[in-house]
Amino acid sequence: MLKKFIVSNYKNFKDEISLDFSKIGEYSFNADSLSIRLIYGRNATGKTNFGRALLNIKSLLCGMQSSGLINEDGAAKFKYEFKFGSDEVVYKYSRFANTELCDEELYVNGEAIFKCDFKNSKFDFKGLSIISAETVNTNRYLKKDEMDNEYVLPFLRWLINNTAFSDDSVLIQLSKYVRKMDMITVGHDLLYSNRNFLENLKNPVYLHNF
Repeated sequence: MLKKFIVSNYKNFKDEISLDFSKIGEYSFNADSLSIRLIYGRNATGKTNFGRALLNIKSLLCGMQSSGLINEDGAAKFKYEFKFGSDEVVYKYSRFANTELCDEELYVNGEAIFKCDFKNSKFDFKGLSIISAETVNTNRYLKKDEMDNEYVLPFLRWLINNTAFSDDSVLIQLSKYVRKMDMITVGHDLLYSNRNFLENLKNPVYLHNF
C-alpha cells in the first residue's frame, strides 16, 4: 500500500532522501506481496531517524506525539505515495515543528483534492467532490483553525473524522493503514517502541506468532 516515501530537511536529512517500494528488481513474479526493504549502515548514520520520519504521518493523522523537534532550520517536508487497488493517493505536507503544520496537500489519481497553505491562510477545497465529500462544511474547519492559534489541525485528519465515507473509500483505507504503522526498536525511544515487545517474545505462543 505504501508505494514511495520522500523526506527532506528532517533531523540529519538536510537533502531529499526517498525509499521506493515499487522497485522490485527481478522479482516481478511476486509483485503484489513483495514489500521488504533493508536499510543498513554504521551507528549514528540516521537509520532510526529515517524510521521516525516514515512514521511522522501517524503522529499527524492520529494525534500521536512525535519524537523531538523536527528541524530548527526551515520546514521538514514529507511526501507519501500510496496505492489502494487501482487508486493512487499522494499526501504531502511540511512542518516547522511537531505541532506547527506549514502546508498540506492531497491528490487522488493525479487530481488535487485539497491544498492548504496555513502560513498564508490560503485554502483550496475544490476537489472534494472527487472523493464524494463535496457536502462537508469546510467553514467549520476554518473557524476551528482560526480559534486555535497554537496548533493547526491537519485538514485530512479533520476530514476523515467528520465525514461519513464508505468503507471502501481511499481515505478510510489510508486511515486504517496509517493507524497500523509501527516501529519496533530495542533502544529507549518508547514513543515508537512496543514497550513489551522483547518481554512478549519470551512467551512461546507470542514467539511462534511473530
